[in-house]
Amino acid sequence: MIGNDVVDLNLAGIQSNWQRKGYLNKIFTEFEQQLIAESADKNITVWQLWSRKEAVYKVVLQQGCAGGYYPKKIECLDVKIKAGIVQFNNKKYFTSTYLSGSCIHSIAVLNKVDLDYVIALDWNINCVTFNNIPYLFKNNKLVNISKSHHGQFEKIVALNV
Repeated sequence: MIGNDVVDLNLAGIQSNWQRKGYLNKIFTEFEQQLIAESADKNITVWQLWSRKEAVYKVVLQQGCAGGYYPKKIECLDVKIKAGIVQFNNKKYFTSTYLSGSCIHSIAVLNKVDLDYVIALDWNINCVTFNNIPYLFKNNKLVNISKSHHGQFEKIVALNV
């Protein structure tokens, strides 16, 4: 299973004022808020943490967890870009985040080794959706994929296993 999330920093700056009173407390745990407070670039850290949480949320949905809004139950345990760990219900998920210009892109998987098998797919790929979860038919099997779009960025990823 795989999840991904993309953030267009230019659009995020217009849509969300994370500096307003109460915003961080609503979305981030105390530990995550400490990571933000201690970071050199708070804006990047906010959106990097958010992106990682969203990517894990997509994996959690694939595992059959009920959808909902519970960002504080998904906790980033660090601010590592290439090999981060995020926790939900005492289960660890492994993330990798890429920053390129105004784009933050995070990928989440169940097993750390799977980060080596992530492939990008074309946005025009023919996929199907069941229960709001996207899949791709490959060799007569359904394969989990993850789609994300924000502003000028679109990403679809899968595991090449």
